[in-house]
Amino acid sequence: MNYSSARAAMLEAWKTLTRRRDDFAIGFAQPIASAFVEEIHNIEDLPLPSNAPDFLDAKAAYCRARWMGPGRGWLDPVAEKKGAILGMNAGLSTLEMEAAENAGEDWEEMLDERAREIEAFKERGIPLPEWAEPAPQQQTNRGSGEWE
Repeated sequence: MNYSSARAAMLEAWKTLTRRRDDFAIGFAQPIASAFVEEIHNIEDLPLPSNAPDFLDAKAAYCRARWMGPGRGWLDPVAEKKGAILGMNAGLSTLEMEAAENAGEDWEEMLDERAREIEAFKERGIPLPEWAEPAPQQQTNRGSGEWE
């Protein structure tokens, strides 16, 4: 089996698995989580932030969750990660989408971890890795009539 065949088979299976995962989250996990939050609210009388709507008036907002399962993984990590970067740079994908789908991770937790790692490098006097360096400023020729 070559790479293209393996990738096609994996993507086809992934469609089915993500649909089943989403069905499970919507039909089973979310109702249980919502009932749990509502029960805690009723029993514990948890205080809401000032000026916040009543729990029952905004139950969907208070119980909102994004259910993430394991990531898809990669057959060819280099090519697929390059593709993810191209998709994000073209505005066709986001860090949130790529982190959840490929790694099964929360993008905000990834950014928090990156910030801690950069701080740890600086505290120890270790040169920052390439990914932590500021991006060079690109010059544009806007308004000059020239194409970049």
